[in-house]
Amino acid sequence: MNTQSQKNKIRVEASNKLRSQNRQDILGWSERITQKLHSTINWNEIKSIHCYLSNIEKHEVATLEWLKHVAQTHPTVQIYVPVVQWNKKERMRAAFYSPPQKLTRDAKGFWIPSQLDWADKKQQFDLIVVPCLAADRQAYRLGSGRGFYDRFLPNQPLAHKIGLCFESTMYKELPIEKHDYRLDKIISEEHVSVSFD
Repeated sequence: MNTQSQKNKIRVEASNKLRSQNRQDILGWSERITQKLHSTINWNEIKSIHCYLSNIEKHEVATLEWLKHVAQTHPTVQIYVPVVQWNKKERMRAAFYSPPQKLTRDAKGFWIPSQLDWADKKQQFDLIVVPCLAADRQAYRLGSGRGFYDRFLPNQPLAHKIGLCFESTMYKELPIEKHDYRLDKIISEEHVSVSFD
């Protein structure tokens, strides 16, 4: 089985595991994960963050309440969120988000700000929080397979990059290809896995 086939097999396995969990468990684990995330950040060094807007229906670690908390406790930190331009070769751009700003669904059902205030295309972020369908102890992640973050992260060399993943879809080691990007940390409700490269 080639690497891509191995990845697809893990995607199906991880999705099935997450679909079997109930909403309350997902929210409870998410709260533990985002509490760990918040405490691991050196906020004196953070002026801007880029964080996905979670979709509970897609079984992602919930981030919406955490982003509201960041806005309240660190009001000078600028928050940006990814927005996929589905009609432009599925290009991912960053838009400013100010909780509790109203959100709406895009063409694929993802949450995005109702008013899009785009970041400069060359904007550099201090912290990037990444969703993980699955991840491993070496801080590699597996996403949807569309390559959004594999293209985005190499252009953010100074950012601290943290992935959020449920413990049930953490693996000892994922199949890796040359273009796969290693994060600085993966945080689950049970562990923090750190990249030492």
